[in-house]
Amino acid sequence: VFQHWSHVFINVIFAMVLMVQFGVMVQQINTENNRGLLKLHLRDVWTWLDIGLVLGGIILIVWFGVVYFEQESFKSNVVLLGDLPIYDVLTAREERFVQATLMNRAFQGQVTKLMDHLIFVIDRTVWLRSLTAWYVVMLTFRFFRGYAGQPRTAVLLQAMMYMAPLFLHYLVVWVVVFCNFALMGYILFGEQLYGWHTAALSITSLLKVLLGESEYKDLSSVSQISAFLWWWSFFIVMTLLLARVLTAAVLRRFLEVRAALGEPGIGMPQQIANLLKNLWHIRSYEGAIKSTPEEELLDMLAADLDPAHVKQLMQMMQDRRLTTREDLSKAQNDKIVDVEFLVSRGLEPQSAERLLERCQEWAKDISMTSSATHRLMMLVARQMAYVKTEADRIQRKVRGRVDRAAQAHDRVAVKHAKSVALGKRIRRAQTLPPGWTPHRDESGRRYLRHEESGLTSWTLPRHLI
Repeated sequence: VFQHWSHVFINVIFAMVLMVQFGVMVQQINTENNRGLLKLHLRDVWTWLDIGLVLGGIILIVWFGVVYFEQESFKSNVVLLGDLPIYDVLTAREERFVQATLMNRAFQGQVTKLMDHLIFVIDRTVWLRSLTAWYVVMLTFRFFRGYAGQPRTAVLLQAMMYMAPLFLHYLVVWVVVFCNFALMGYILFGEQLYGWHTAALSITSLLKVLLGESEYKDLSSVSQISAFLWWWSFFIVMTLLLARVLTAAVLRRFLEVRAALGEPGIGMPQQIANLLKNLWHIRSYEGAIKSTPEEELLDMLAADLDPAHVKQLMQMMQDRRLTTREDLSKAQNDKIVDVEFLVSRGLEPQSAERLLERCQEWAKDISMTSSATHRLMMLVARQMAYVKTEADRIQRKVRGRVDRAAQAHDRVAVKHAKSVALGKRIRRAQTLPPGWTPHRDESGRRYLRHEESGLTSWTLPRHLI
């Protein structure tokens, strides 16, 4: 396990780095939980990569300890095995035959146990090497998280993550087509060529054909027409069609991601130049003046923002395009940050001017904010906001007049209802019940007569009204 005594320190350093990584991961999870962003933090791919690295490191350390102690146990068992038996079964005398047989059988049992133990140690060692190799691959992906600090590299990483479903669906189609061509090669050339006489060897040979390591003359020696048709069909479908389709799909997805993120940031040379420029500014008199640190100032400016939105912007997971009315409203109502605004929060005037210049230079590198389409959209949004304000003012006036007209209409409706009720009462009073008939006397006065009883009256009896 240890080919040199100095290798022990390498393992100790690895264990210490793993402990530090575990502490940082727990602290970050606790911080995100306190900010209420635990769910968003757990949905991040890099978080699970850190968790996998920590768990993988722990498994490697435990597995390494198992292999180490098993090797030490194997060495001890080899030492305890001792010498060969004194008597050989074939050459032992008759009186020593039974003793020789028992001693040789016991010795063979111990050797068998040692061989089984050796196989166990070898298997665990192979597994340890395999796990270590895949752990190195995980460490390679872990470096990509550091690359996310460079804006343009972050766009590439987000494009790769955005294209993961595309790669999965493309792989399904590619495997189906590839296996079909492998089956065709097995049918056409399997009887004459050793590299195609089984399905597994056909797949291996087809991979060699795809990589350009196979000889066409071996295939044409079986059947020139079949080899010609099969070879060119494979070349056209796999190399020309599927490969070009993948290239076009990847390019389109990358352009979509770059359009969504607005191609943010600057290149590495400019970033290094800005870093050196900032270091030189810190050593100058203006940079040495005490003022509010930029991190605290940015925290104060982002105090009223959604922490989840800020985190998504930092991780390049936010579509910067103005696609909804809410996006237009946020962009239009964004606070105006000028020198006075920064000075009022504790920043020196010169530092405030320098910070604003840096932000303006950074904004120019974002194609979305500097494009004519974006500026036209913001102008239209401001005009729409003005029209909306005027429309609201006119609407309030019209609404007041409509309310007054509605109140007048309600009063007319109440009076109309009262008049209708009174008319109904008058009409009911003028309607005679059954058995009563109207008559007039010599002077023209109207009286009522009950036909059955012959009773006359100027008005109806009260109980009949």
